[in-house]
Amino acid sequence: MNSWKKVSMSPTLQRILDLQQIGVDRFSVPVIHGGDRIFGGHLLAQALMSAARTVEQDRQPNSIHASFLRAGVAGTDLTFEVQRIRDGGSFSTRRVVIHQQGRELLMATVSFHVGEAGEDWQPSRAESTMPRIADASPIPSDARFGSVGSYEIRTVAPWTAGQPREGLHPYWVRADSNLGESPALHYAALLLISDLGIIRAARNPHSQVPGNEWAAMSLDHALWWHRAPRADQWMLVEAEPTSNALGRGMAHGRIRAEDGTLLATLNQEVLLRMPARKPRAEQPAVAKAADR
Repeated sequence: MNSWKKVSMSPTLQRILDLQQIGVDRFSVPVIHGGDRIFGGHLLAQALMSAARTVEQDRQPNSIHASFLRAGVAGTDLTFEVQRIRDGGSFSTRRVVIHQQGRELLMATVSFHVGEAGEDWQPSRAESTMPRIADASPIPSDARFGSVGSYEIRTVAPWTAGQPREGLHPYWVRADSNLGESPALHYAALLLISDLGIIRAARNPHSQVPGNEWAAMSLDHALWWHRAPRADQWMLVEAEPTSNALGRGMAHGRIRAEDGTLLATLNQEVLLRMPARKPRAEQPAVAKAADR
């Protein structure tokens, strides 16, 4: 049996990632979270799960390249169309398009690999520079992220209730329940969390424009899995800006196991549209970019 088709999940992740087959290489899932738009991490993880339902069980994901086309809304089912681009001796490639009400929300290319014998190397990181989970700061209850309720999150820098912060990164994260032994949910759970807080991480750290005045949203997200993750154990997520220009920003990030093992690398391009400045009394509290 393909281990991607039936996995042991916590209830919240199961509701998000339990896709139902509605045709040949076509799947559907209800949108069950509120808010003004669907969290991009959900779409990424769901795209991965739909693609994985069409590959052999000896192949695990090694990369995903996704473009966010439109913002999705809560309360309307999503449909997933998977195209089988290639099945080679070692790699399989799938293209996924997510639709909602006849509108394309996300398009992704996912690569799967059988895994082969080879050297296991990564750049060394001095033990003294690796944060310790014992020193991390739990996020207070009034600052929890509803879109990722199945995770426990702790920040490396202190997070004090009622005090503003420039960003979430770097932070420690793990699923809040045992995810079982199937690799399926672990790959998807890592991908889902990789989109958390990444827009703010792409901003110029010296910007004088308050964060709630930007029209900001994800444009493209690419992630490479280097090693099999265990998402119910602590992972360190780090991201920092690499460029801001022409209304776009780029963030580069890494996800490590608690012992420093590099699990994944990610890049995300985001829209950073500066709104027309108005007198302070006339400025809206939040600038949205649901339709760019």
